[in-house]
Amino acid sequence: MKWHWFPEHLLEIAQEEALEALLFVAQQDEEWVVRYSAIFGLQSLAADIAIAHPDWRSRIQSQFEEIAVNDVSWAVRARVWMAQQYLQTEKKVSSPEVEAQASPLSATDWQMILDKLYARKEQERVVLAEGDPRRYRDLAVSVAPTTAST
Repeated sequence: MKWHWFPEHLLEIAQEEALEALLFVAQQDEEWVVRYSAIFGLQSLAADIAIAHPDWRSRIQSQFEEIAVNDVSWAVRARVWMAQQYLQTEKKVSSPEVEAQASPLSATDWQMILDKLYARKEQERVVLAEGDPRRYRDLAVSVAPTTAST
């Protein structure tokens, strides 16, 4: 993420949302490759928030410790160990030309993006009961025979 592109008033909100989403995925997702990717995201976020939010970084590191012991996938465990090692020896190197680039988006653009993310998150929270036909609408449409007009 290019956090330096975010408007100052949205930066903390966006980083906190990213933190919560990545922690959830790292703990809960059934697919090892998704958990693996979440670990990489958490590593990057931990490096970016080290100074501004040391308490968040501590949450990430404690989650890493738990995953390193409890995850069933050796690949995920190895990725956690790699992330822990990186965070212990990290020396943030930032490129001045990258940091100097201004965001191509305005504060209004960022607010629209955030609003859309919240709307999508709200839609994902809608959980339909098992057996509810709305859960299978897309499947039914895809397998339904198409009738030819004559």
